Formats: sequence, structure tokens, C-alpha cells
Amino acid sequence: ELIEALPADGVAVLNADDARVSRFGEKFPGRVVTFGLREGADVRAEEVTYTAEGARFCVAGIEMEGGLPGRHGVLNVLCGIAVAGLYG
Repeated sequence: ELIEALPADGVAVLNADDARVSRFGEKFPGRVVTFGLREGADVRAEEVTYTAEGARFCVAGIEMEGGLPGRHGVLNVLCGIAVAGLYG
């Protein structure tokens, strides 16, 4: 419902790692930006290492380290990077 409510000139930011969510972009007429660990995501984490303190990974060649533990923590950061990228 959220994607359907976006205007045609809107932007949908979608999790590429969730097959159900990423399919929303197939019918959306506007711009779609994806994030995730999966090959082909617009904003993608690579070289991911999980630690007791959080995670380390690279996005577009930039090394990052965060205190959010687990895969979901990395995905939250990637979503934030994707949205921030829309605003320059």
C-alpha cells in the first residue's frame, strides 16, 4: 500500500534482499532505488564482517564500521545511505 500511494514521480527505496519487497518496484512507474547485500542492489554492502560490537563493510569502496549488530543492522545503514543519496 505504501508503494501504491507514492506519486508516479516519487521514489521507492526498496530492500533488494527481500524478494517480496523488491518485486514492488516492478510495477511502480517512478524511480526505484534498491539497497542490500545482493548483487545488483544500487546501494550494496561488500566485504561484510560481523563483530561483537557491530559490523564492518564497504559501500562504493568506502569502508564503514557501525555499532548495529547483525545483518539487519547493516541493512538499516544501507537504507539510510540510499535515502541520503537522494538528497545529495
